[in-house]
Amino acid sequence: MGLISTALANNMNQFQSVYSFVLAPLYFLSGIFFLIPQMAPGVRLVAEFFPLIHGVRLAQAIFWQRDILQTFAFSGTILIVQSIVLCAIAYRKISKKLIA
Repeated sequence: MGLISTALANNMNQFQSVYSFVLAPLYFLSGIFFLIPQMAPGVRLVAEFFPLIHGVRLAQAIFWQRDILQTFAFSGTILIVQSIVLCAIAYRKISKKLIA
């Protein structure tokens, strides 16, 4: 996500917009600050598509020692797939900037 946000910003001043509209919602909807089950159903559905929520679930499963295998099977698989897709997108966007 960091490389994609870097590729989206053309100069340093634009990074504030990228942070406000891309990175900040990642943190707020990941379950770090606010509990996911207490959010509205629509917000929960949107949060499931963000990669950080799955990393938080993996960490919580390890720290709380609950459902570790099931969490790694579900959230770990989703996190790996999202990482592959996001890395491919970041590579395409950054390589265009490095060549130009």
